[in-house]
Order: sequence, then structure tokens, then C-alpha cells
Amino acid sequence: APTVALSDTSAIYLKWGHSEANTATVGSYTSPGDLTGNTYAIGTKSTFASGLYIRTEAGMTEYNAIEVKGTGNGVPTTTSAKAEPTVAYGGVTLGFQF
Repeated sequence: APTVALSDTSAIYLKWGHSEANTATVGSYTSPGDLTGNTYAIGTKSTFASGLYIRTEAGMTEYNAIEVKGTGNGVPTTTSAKAEPTVAYGGVTLGFQF
């Protein structure tokens, strides 16, 4: 990702991405439709004179709302479930740059 230098040895970056996933159900339920969402993240990278570096990143993906309903074939049509999934993540990487 493109970075903005904070100093000679440290930088920060922002990340944006788009995610898609197929979904399916098993049993007497309607299909919830596919998931689509956007990922937003911020990260840093700092390098030390020894070649050691540390990289951090934290972000989240917000997906569209999905819903499943019973089809009436063993599961009443009045039965439903809704979700608006959000996934948060973070990471720290230590490495050595030759």
C-alpha cells in the first residue's frame, strides 16, 4: 500500500478494499443472497537501523445486510433471521530487511 512518511524510519498508510462472498443455505430456507462489503484499514511500518522492522495494521469489513426465511416446507414462512456482518481484524508483523 502507498505510505506517507512520518520520519526517515516510520510510515503510515490507509487501505480500502472491496469484498464479495457467495452464500448458501441447507434445508427449507430461502437463499440470503451474496455478501458484499468494504474494508477500511490503517497501518504503520517502522524500520530500525539493524534492519529489523515492525508492521501493524487494524481494519474492519462491513458487509451488506442478509436475511433468510423459512420456505413453508418444514420451516414456517414466519421464521426468519437477519444479519449485518462486520469483521474486525488486526495484526503485528516483525521481520528483518536484508
